[in-house]
Amino acid sequence: MTSKIDFLTRWIERFNRFKIGTRLSFSFMLIMVLYLINLVFLLLVMNNSSQSSSDIFNKNVMSMNYLLEADRDFYQSNLALSHVISAQLAQKTEGVDKLWDDVFANMEQVQTRYGKFKLLFDLGAKQSYLDNDSLFQIESVDVLKFATQIKEALNANQIEKAMALYQESYLTTFEDAREIINLFTEELMNTAQAEQKSIEAASSRSIKLSILICVIVLIVMIVAAYFVTQSILRPLMQVWHLSGQVAKGDLSENVEVFGKDELSQMMQSFHEMIDKLRATIQNIRQSANELVAASGELANASGNISSGASEQAAAAEQVSASVEQMFASIMQNLENSKMTEEIAVRAAKTIDKGKDAMDLTIHAMQEIAQNITIINSIVYKTDLLSINATVEAARAGEAGKGFAAVAAEVRKLAELSRSSADKIEKLVSDNTRQAINSGEVLANIVPDVNKTADLVQEITSASNEQHTNATQINASVMQLSQLAQNYSALSEELASSSEEVAAQAMNLKGAVNFFMLEKTEKSGRIDGIKTQISELLKAIETLEGVSFEGNEDSNVLKSFRSKVEVKSQTDASSVEQLNKNREVISKFDEDEFESI
Repeated sequence: MTSKIDFLTRWIERFNRFKIGTRLSFSFMLIMVLYLINLVFLLLVMNNSSQSSSDIFNKNVMSMNYLLEADRDFYQSNLALSHVISAQLAQKTEGVDKLWDDVFANMEQVQTRYGKFKLLFDLGAKQSYLDNDSLFQIESVDVLKFATQIKEALNANQIEKAMALYQESYLTTFEDAREIINLFTEELMNTAQAEQKSIEAASSRSIKLSILICVIVLIVMIVAAYFVTQSILRPLMQVWHLSGQVAKGDLSENVEVFGKDELSQMMQSFHEMIDKLRATIQNIRQSANELVAASGELANASGNISSGASEQAAAAEQVSASVEQMFASIMQNLENSKMTEEIAVRAAKTIDKGKDAMDLTIHAMQEIAQNITIINSIVYKTDLLSINATVEAARAGEAGKGFAAVAAEVRKLAELSRSSADKIEKLVSDNTRQAINSGEVLANIVPDVNKTADLVQEITSASNEQHTNATQINASVMQLSQLAQNYSALSEELASSSEEVAAQAMNLKGAVNFFMLEKTEKSGRIDGIKTQISELLKAIETLEGVSFEGNEDSNVLKSFRSKVEVKSQTDASSVEQLNKNREVISKFDEDEFESI
């Protein structure tokens, strides 16, 4: 088992080394070959079935037809002979010569029909066939001989001798000959039925084998599509994943290149690009660290005078950025709730249309049921006609036996039609009931969809309230920022030079820190975000400790601090929300919070 898995793995790896066009062409050709094999097999099966059906018709049906015609000629010959005897007994000579011509002509027809039967039927298949054939030849000759003797006796006006020959010799030989024809007819019927069953069994086997081949072709198509798709999607997904990581600033992932196709070449180029980008970012980071160190020394020169103003300005900027992002999230939720409400309304309208279509379907099924009732009436009348035909055939006696058989078959067809019509009526009734149940289900869904639309409207109202609260928070932040600017103006002249250098250094370091060159930097980045949130709260506490003119500004700060605490707790409980706020918080550097 392990060796088979290893072989399959090596084969897949070797397959993935081909060009994409080669892989697609190979898969397509494999599917086409299997399809052509299935097509050739189906053509052979259809040809064999057609040949078998033709053999049954030419061999069995035609042979049986010749036998039936020979039996009919025998019967007509006997009927003509009985008419001749009756005419002689009644001493009528008119038409006797024509009746004798019919007697011998029909006997000649018997030999002709039987000869055609022998050409089609394999008499050598069984010894009993040869024995019956020899016996028939003898008895047919005897029938002709006895008929000739009867004619001679009648011409000699020996009526009693003619009657004795007819009743004792002719009829016995005649019935024996017809019995042999009946035996051959029955044998042909059994042979035809056996061959028909054989053909049906062969057709069933062929259909099952064809289905198996179709399943194999389908499996091959699925497997080929899976391997080709995976061989293309796997590198693309890896490139997509790495592109997303690079877009997020993560350059710690390594690119693994397999194969020599176009996608492998693209991944190799992508790998080289990441290596060069990683080296470039490393150089920029080193330069940024040096610039940060220099700007720190410059900032210390203006230390004590501008520290309070800088703390207030930095804290205000941080809070303003967080509030702006929260405001954007609320707006997005508001738009989403409005869109959901529109979708719910459209869904309710669509369900109403589906209910109307279901009603039309129920009406059509009811019309079908009415038409089936008409068919039942026709079948009943056909049954009555077949019964009348059977009665008339019974009155006709021997001459109506064939018509009676036809009437019996018509009656069977009428009964089969009635059974089929009843089944169709039952199916239509069941489908109508199911359609009615489906319409009731659709009718029950509509109130739920409307209720969903009402709930979405409530969500929209709640989002509007959040929007109003966010607007108030933004106004408070603007007041806080204005206070920070007032205090910053007092020390602007003294700290302007140092602040400009420090700001440029922080921007450069913040931009470079967006990129992660090692995997260990991810966990450190999350810890840094938590630390920055903690420092933000400390900055707000510092602003609360400053003495403002009037109690209104102090109350604004306290109210804003409580809102930020709630927001920070929510962010700490959701890693996804931290990732969304990452770009905002990453603008602030650890050194900036240390100064706070």
